[in-house]
Amino acid sequence: NLFRPFRVIYFQETTLSANKYLYEVERLKWRSQDEEDAAYENELPPTSTNNDLTDVMESEVNEGFVVNDSEDDHLRITLKPMQIRTFILKVDYNVHY
Repeated sequence: NLFRPFRVIYFQETTLSANKYLYEVERLKWRSQDEEDAAYENELPPTSTNNDLTDVMESEVNEGFVVNDSEDDHLRITLKPMQIRTFILKVDYNVHY
């Protein structure tokens, strides 16, 4: 019940260090011509895009969410194993004694 007095009004996903919104991040895309890299690309499954980390990060970018009281599902964030995510929240603080 630690967070019971808080009602989330708005939230936005950021980078891990919270210094930039996630949608503002431009990830570096490296291409090299090493034989080792070519061998690795040949071993990837045919459905892979060879940029799967970048694709996952870009596909999971969250736009800003305005929270509606009746839609608490927007507050539910599911983390995958070994995943850490950072959010900036705008909250309303209501104390009920």
